[in-house]
Amino acid sequence: VTFNALMDGLCKAGKLEEAHLLLYKMEIGRSPSLFFRLSQGSDQVLDSVALQKKVEQMCEAGQLLDAYKLLTQVACSGVMPDIVTYNVLINGFCKAANINGALKFFKDMQNKGFSPNSVTYGTLIDGLFRIGREEDAFKIREHMLKHGCEPSFEVYRALMTWLCRKKRVSQAFSLYLEYLKNLRGREDNSINALEECFVRGEVEQAFRGLLELDFRFRDFALAPYTILLIGFCQAEKVNEALLIFTVLDKFNININPASCVYLIRGLSENGRLDDAVNIFVYTLDKGFKLKSSVCEQLLKILSQDKKECAIDLVPRMKSAGYCLNGLFLQNT
Repeated sequence: VTFNALMDGLCKAGKLEEAHLLLYKMEIGRSPSLFFRLSQGSDQVLDSVALQKKVEQMCEAGQLLDAYKLLTQVACSGVMPDIVTYNVLINGFCKAANINGALKFFKDMQNKGFSPNSVTYGTLIDGLFRIGREEDAFKIREHMLKHGCEPSFEVYRALMTWLCRKKRVSQAFSLYLEYLKNLRGREDNSINALEECFVRGEVEQAFRGLLELDFRFRDFALAPYTILLIGFCQAEKVNEALLIFTVLDKFNININPASCVYLIRGLSENGRLDDAVNIFVYTLDKGFKLKSSVCEQLLKILSQDKKECAIDLVPRMKSAGYCLNGLFLQNT
């Protein structure tokens, strides 16, 4: 307390160097060997911000165990890690597919008095889904709710994304409605009515209602619509995906390139070439640049049944900067 009061006074007086020296003296008195070891060179760890940066660098370099040891040791020098730093390391373990290490660290941080936040839970849920531990992912969600942590959209997005990849779009849609019900001011009756529309197969009406709610509360986010649109494509329900695209377009909302790619592929595989071309023309109008492989695949299919359409598209693609396969151009 005394050191803190002195340093506060020195900082307010603009004597930062003296304040810094006083900090050194305090740390040296508490843990000299550790302090000097951590404060050498350009990799000084003198505060929580520097610690977070150091942990991020170590995780990117794959030095997860070293980062874990650093967090364990650095607390002795008076530099306490915050929840953001813990989340960085948990994310590092998850990316390295070491989910058991992430879960162990998750327990350790709680034992040390740190409360996981929504980012912590979202990271673990995503990591568990990546290795196929779906049941454990939902247990983490239950743990989150049980301990009074309000799920952010990041948590719901992770759950929705993985459910869609497993072709469980209806469950992903229900989860999003659950998220909306937790938002202040949203009426459960209106949301329940939208869910009933979805269950009856009235996809266009359900998503139109969602958009109207978003604009009423001035809280629009494209991510949930994108996740569900792509989810329908993954579930081979391209009609429903196209309906979402149509509703978003009517509301003058730009659909992202990833959604367009999934639609083009899904429509092409279902023989709906006119619709696929319309989506591709949409990307040209919006200035999106898709992978050449996607475009050439579409042109290859068109050259078999709609050769004139393929020929008409080539000049527009060239002007948009696409480099087309020379052999393909010769054949068309």
